[in-house]
Amino acid sequence: MKDLIKIREISAKYDISARTLRYCEDMGLLTSKRSNDYAYRLYDSCNIRRLEQILILRRLNISIKDIQRIFRTARPISSGLRRTERPSGSGRWKTG
Repeated sequence: MKDLIKIREISAKYDISARTLRYCEDMGLLTSKRSNDYAYRLYDSCNIRRLEQILILRRLNISIKDIQRIFRTARPISSGLRRTERPSGSGRWKTG
């Protein structure tokens, strides 16, 4: 359970309630890790980044339903935009 963060620590760091984190998990936006011998919900770095994205989108007044749609249709970063080199040294953004 290395590099996993407890729900209480995330709640304090981002000034959100544990209930909000559980709600995001219930809505399928986050996933926690739990083992049989450890009752706490634990979150990895990917889920922390996802939570940060959710919080930004919520500050922009984007609804949870719309955030679900965004994450459902979003491509992974590795298949998104990439920079292609040109002989002149300038580059253009090209979709994937």
